[in-house]
Amino acid sequence: MQYKKLITAAMLLAVSPTSHGQLLKNILSTNKSAAPNNEPLIQALRNDVAELSQDKYTGRLIGTAGYNNVTAHIEKRMSEIGLTRYGTIGYKSVFKYVTGRSATVESRFLVNNKNVVINTDVLPLPFCANEDNNSYIIPGTIANYTAWLTPLFDLPGNHEFNEKSIQPLIKKILNAQDRGATALYLYDDSNNGIDLKTIKTYCNLPINREIKIPVWIISKTAYNDYFKGVDYFTPVFSSPKFRNDFKEGYNIAGTINNNAASTIVIMADYDQLYAGNKGEVLNGANDNASGVATLLQLASLLKAPEYKQYNYAFVAFSGSQMGTLGAQSFLNIPNIKSKIAYAIDITAVGKLNERSEIYINGAGTAATFAPAIKGVSAEYNPKVGEEYPHTASYTKFIEEQIPTLSFSTGYNQQFIAETDKVSSINFAGMATVTRYIMSVIGSVNKTGVPSYSSQTIAVTDKDLSVEKAVVASEPATKAPVRPVQKPATATTTQPVASAKKPVKRPSGPKNNAPITDPNYRGAKSIVKDVLGLGINELDAREGGAYIYSIDTPGKGSELGFKEGDVVLQIGSIPVFNAKSYLITIQKFKSGERTYFKVKKSDGQTAMINVDF
Repeated sequence: MQYKKLITAAMLLAVSPTSHGQLLKNILSTNKSAAPNNEPLIQALRNDVAELSQDKYTGRLIGTAGYNNVTAHIEKRMSEIGLTRYGTIGYKSVFKYVTGRSATVESRFLVNNKNVVINTDVLPLPFCANEDNNSYIIPGTIANYTAWLTPLFDLPGNHEFNEKSIQPLIKKILNAQDRGATALYLYDDSNNGIDLKTIKTYCNLPINREIKIPVWIISKTAYNDYFKGVDYFTPVFSSPKFRNDFKEGYNIAGTINNNAASTIVIMADYDQLYAGNKGEVLNGANDNASGVATLLQLASLLKAPEYKQYNYAFVAFSGSQMGTLGAQSFLNIPNIKSKIAYAIDITAVGKLNERSEIYINGAGTAATFAPAIKGVSAEYNPKVGEEYPHTASYTKFIEEQIPTLSFSTGYNQQFIAETDKVSSINFAGMATVTRYIMSVIGSVNKTGVPSYSSQTIAVTDKDLSVEKAVVASEPATKAPVRPVQKPATATTTQPVASAKKPVKRPSGPKNNAPITDPNYRGAKSIVKDVLGLGINELDAREGGAYIYSIDTPGKGSELGFKEGDVVLQIGSIPVFNAKSYLITIQKFKSGERTYFKVKKSDGQTAMINVDF
């Protein structure tokens, strides 16, 4: 009932400039005691976020039924607000995005000049390279600079192919590529055989640019017919040809037409592309239902006479993390860029903290932005924004040299579902951010059309905020001095590397810290291997084994290992963590030879040949 009252009020405001102006005055009031006047806005924001973050919308994941349904809801809200449609169909603008590739009839796979049936007996993996390959191969024999014929699973059994098979498969492909394979033919070695259609379902992925070689799956039947038992050179020619598979994505756009010369774009991303850190779907109440809800409220408020210097376009974008597809589609509209005065982005505004910090990105894209922001910040606490952890649509506007401001109160960088539900949102804070954005727009509008600055303008917190008076009776408190902790005692009889200076060592490893973080030490027990590499056996993080120290001189240092390298693989055996490394290294005997796949400190991957 309350929601209907608010809608009715918004509709009345559309035809009653006087009452609309009064509500706007109440909402934008900087008087802290005027909180009751803010209550309608708080409730309206709560209603929109609660709707947008329902489970039925499946996190607004692009391409899902929930995504399609939420677009209909946003269209409905724009219609209720009274925005003019600005889409190819109503408020909806359609764009295409690539979901993967499918083999075409032009694909060829020949064994001894005999055609093998594509998609039935052999399947080219669509996310790999599409180069032709002509080779002589011997089943069971692999060599550098040749095509490899190897098992799909390495061990026989009743295997299944599903989403969990993809990452091990990609590692297998990259391993073969690093070791010199020019093409990879993976034959089905499962007991009962797998339908290639099942494999295709899970392998219809975007192109993986790291993979430079073509990869084919050979069915169990085709392997038995053409390769099993063969012990002589077999000529194989493969030529994968693909077509792109597409789905439709949508932007939802409505406008306020004031017959002005230029338009201000107000934007927010409404879809998500990631799951929580436990694999669950995030409802996305903060990231980014809060942004869309704020956009919808601004669409009502910016009808006020005080803001009629410009037209306004309100656009909910999707496909942002797939290369800002929605924003790119919008900016490809003929002559659209020349009509845009500037843009306002609203990204994750549901977490206003106790210090009321509002983060702003893009203040350096126009010389007039920072002074205009500072001019209305006496009652607010703006800060230069931190880097957004994902691709966002506003970055495409900046790339296209459009002055753009992005507002946020912080992001869900840990992907924890509980922190992105309605119960975690600060709705009074969202109302504060809405009032502040309105104030900034009004202030910027008074300076004329902003001009994009091609030269980098350095902006600091002091350039955005007004220095607050310090109350004399509340002296600033000093940060507590932390006592220096003594180095942790080793818990093993193995040789231990000594630290050059005392460091803080928490009680256990930080499992959520990147394995490549050189500052991580954690609880330490350094074990030296036969190469003189120091590995912390108590480091339980996944993603490889971090080399904490190295003997100099020593065999490892001579081979090119460096402190800070991360060992990802030894031979064909992946290294998951420190313990995995220490177990694997014991499998090799003196005189044996293998290779180490190592991630260097600059992010590049290196292959190091090792003789034990």
